[in-house]
Amino acid sequence: MRILLFGIIMLVFVVLLLIAERSMMRKKRRRFQDRADITEYEFYRTYYKDTGISKETVCEVLCVVGSGTEIPATRIRPSDRFDKELAAVRGWEWDDGLVEVEWYLRDKKKNVRE
Repeated sequence: MRILLFGIIMLVFVVLLLIAERSMMRKKRRRFQDRADITEYEFYRTYYKDTGISKETVCEVLCVVGSGTEIPATRIRPSDRFDKELAAVRGWEWDDGLVEVEWYLRDKKKNVRE
């Protein structure tokens, strides 16, 4: 009986967590709902073409930021800030995904040194 009760409580907890996470993602993506999607090529051509940074590097970083923030890369712009537009929804700071971006940057920095 205790195991059944424990299982039910855990199931309810998981369902509530999934509902809360879905709500959080809606709030986060709502910040970008009025933006038009742009392709990686358009992003590079518009913002980085004359900077000397390779298209591959720009697109790779854009994908990492999109993955880490769970914002579609097609909606991210260079003016977006990690503490505002790309920030976690209040109350979900512990699960913001920005650690993936940090890991990527550390790995890149390490590779540059070698």
